[in-house]
Amino acid sequence: AYELTPDGIKREAEVGRTDSIAPLTARRLDRTIIIVLVLAVAYFAWESRFSSRTPPAESVTPVETVQTLSEAPAEPSIAVLPFADMSPEGDQEYFSDGISEELLNLLVRVNGLTVASRTSSFAFKGTSKGIAEIAGALKVDHVLEGSVRKADNRVRITAQLIDAKTDRHLWSDTYDRELTDIFAIQDEISNAIVDALKSELGMLAEAETIQVRADTDNLDAYQLFLEGHALFISRLNVGRSIELLEMAVELDPQFARAWEELGAAYSVAEGWGVKGDDFYAKSEVAAKKALKLNPRLSIAWAVLGEVAADDSNLIEAIDSYDKAIENDPLNPTAWFWRGLRYAMLGFHEQAVNDIERCIKLDPAYYNCYRHISAMYATLGRNEDAINAYRFALKHGVSVNDFWIVSLYLRAGNEDAAAFALLAEARGNKSYPFHEFWDALANPGPTYSEGIRKLESWAEETGASLAFRHLEWIILGDYERVKPSLDSYRLWLEDYQAFRASPYFYPLLNELGITDYWRAKGFPPMCRSLGEEEFECD
Repeated sequence: AYELTPDGIKREAEVGRTDSIAPLTARRLDRTIIIVLVLAVAYFAWESRFSSRTPPAESVTPVETVQTLSEAPAEPSIAVLPFADMSPEGDQEYFSDGISEELLNLLVRVNGLTVASRTSSFAFKGTSKGIAEIAGALKVDHVLEGSVRKADNRVRITAQLIDAKTDRHLWSDTYDRELTDIFAIQDEISNAIVDALKSELGMLAEAETIQVRADTDNLDAYQLFLEGHALFISRLNVGRSIELLEMAVELDPQFARAWEELGAAYSVAEGWGVKGDDFYAKSEVAAKKALKLNPRLSIAWAVLGEVAADDSNLIEAIDSYDKAIENDPLNPTAWFWRGLRYAMLGFHEQAVNDIERCIKLDPAYYNCYRHISAMYATLGRNEDAINAYRFALKHGVSVNDFWIVSLYLRAGNEDAAAFALLAEARGNKSYPFHEFWDALANPGPTYSEGIRKLESWAEETGASLAFRHLEWIILGDYERVKPSLDSYRLWLEDYQAFRASPYFYPLLNELGITDYWRAKGFPPMCRSLGEEEFECD
């Protein structure tokens, strides 16, 4: 090794330690390097001002929106994971899930505490992921987990509260009780959690004691409610959930939440293939009974909104959704349903705001992504529309949507457009692929051969043609277009010719849209031309 000295370069071994100037040399070299680096950075910053490149425009995709909206909150936060079923026969999963959800609903009421949604937390059911990883994904700093062991008329519930950052157990306890005390157990657990956050971490100092309302004193009715709710919320068997909830309200006609849940199950029954008649009439009766027993319920008002919309009374529908949101601003379904109706009415900015609120409240409500994608497209936010649609696909939402084909084509992605058409065709070659391809490229004419093929395809596959109004429009067969929940997609760019046709306005009248406009005002895309006439872009 060599060293620079006042007498020139010498071997390090020949320089005495007291004569060495290495530290001084090093400091001078450090200063020289820093000065050069500062000058270099300044030069590049100055040069970049004259660069001809412009940064790409910022585009907040739905995924990024959710990540922004669901960032870890400043206030204390918690996720309630599904409690494990430790029953001897392993057949009480609905009961353990129900207890977990009941505790979650209780903690939601605590001011100053952010609680991850049920959908988000339950997405980790059966996972092998650790607490820290789950908490990171849900953006919470505490996790409640536990188990339920139910045998005959006794139940043992074990619960533990974990600080996800330190993996420290803040509180844990085991409750052995007769099942008649189930609401008292929920009261004890939820208040113990709040007390633990107060004492251990100094949080929630102003939180009040949680008061658990015993919705029923009939244990059998409560267990039927939990099982029916589990089947309904998962949509695994809506028909069976209706049977169980009907039995619950028969055992206890004063059970408000069971009536509410039954009304919600009735309202979606037809869409989930349940055999029966007058489901909307039944849902109205059930929802009104629920509200008579407890006017502060939320979903019951949302159900009445769906009933009114089905009856083409959109003024009453929007009012009902408003009441649902007023009663529970944290109810993502109420925001979602109202957003769909605003989109049908042509108020797309309001619709997007509502469904983005649904996503903010419950980032795992993946059906919201499917529907908001078409609303983004209506507003010209095509990249966001495709990203939202792909996000829904990625998370298993069944999305056979004809409208996405032309959006892919405009984006220059013919492969994705072709796969979207294949999904519509259900793998059957009689589907009018070529006719749709031509019609999307050249809209306007009537494609008679395509109409014939679509009819033949439906006969071969057993598919219903009742809700394929977008295909009929593209093929030029306007007479077959009927009103449906998905009618909000008629505002997309591809259906402008239909909106200018004589068939559009009678459809709006049938949906109750024109009545709403005359009472509340027109959306940005439409304007009045007199007392009875109007036009839309």
